[in-house]
Amino acid sequence: MTRFEMEKIKIIAVDDEVIILSIVKMLLDSNEFDVTTCTSGKECLELMDNNEYDLALLDVIMPEMNGHELCKKILKKNRDMIIIFLTGATGDDILQKSFDVGGFDYIEKPVHKLELIARITNAMRVKRAELQLKRTLEMLEEKNAILNKLIVIDSLTQLFNHKHIVDILSKRFDEARRYNQPLSVIMFDIDYFKQINDTYGHLFGDEVLMRIAQIFKNNLRKVDFSGRYGGEEFLIILPNTFIESAAYVADFLRTKISQIRFNDKPEFSLTISGGIASMEGKKDFIELISHADKLLYQAKEHGRNRIEFM
Repeated sequence: MTRFEMEKIKIIAVDDEVIILSIVKMLLDSNEFDVTTCTSGKECLELMDNNEYDLALLDVIMPEMNGHELCKKILKKNRDMIIIFLTGATGDDILQKSFDVGGFDYIEKPVHKLELIARITNAMRVKRAELQLKRTLEMLEEKNAILNKLIVIDSLTQLFNHKHIVDILSKRFDEARRYNQPLSVIMFDIDYFKQINDTYGHLFGDEVLMRIAQIFKNNLRKVDFSGRYGGEEFLIILPNTFIESAAYVADFLRTKISQIRFNDKPEFSLTISGGIASMEGKKDFIELISHADKLLYQAKEHGRNRIEFM
């Protein structure tokens, strides 16, 4: 709950006529309202520096700083402040400007108690509804952000999941072909991962996957994409990258992964194999993935812990 939902409504009234301020204070003399009065815009802004108010009652015609100028300054300090103009100035131009500068309501003098209280109460009711709606929308945005993340992120590695990394590749492939730019992919597979799970358990296998994912996050460019393609397979997308540069990146990552150590398992050695393909000569992204996958299994056949590319 906000402060004004639990306590008195704090009002600051600004008018260069002291008698008007006295009348306003008398009319609002109840348990519902806490009224502060001042005779100039400058004094009002100074009070706002050290106090919180829910609503301002402003005269329009005042010396030095008129009500419309003061309204704009108040809303710069607190955009949620409710502004009600309380003035003897009339006319469509003044009324229109009062709303244009951010006023919520407009009451003509002389003011009547029932009207004043009703207008203030209505303004606060609307503000409460706005704040409640704002909180609800913020909660929905947070939940939608979580949901969107769950849709595209692999929960274990925090890399993109299979569907999303493939969707990204489809778009990047079309984009690269449209703009005649190079594009390469790396397909990685952890060597002997089944044996790792069988020997050390699936929890340790999960830790291996997470450590490898962290290597990708820490060492790829912001424009690159990494995803968990399958159980122990990873797909890396390297936009605007020729195959020779992709081979350098792949071997760099392979070396980094081979240097991973686990304090409680000093005997454990981790390696990974990879296949690299470029989009040159490929009709679509599916063929690109297929080519990288074939080269990955060549790397497995040629002894593992290596990178194959053509």
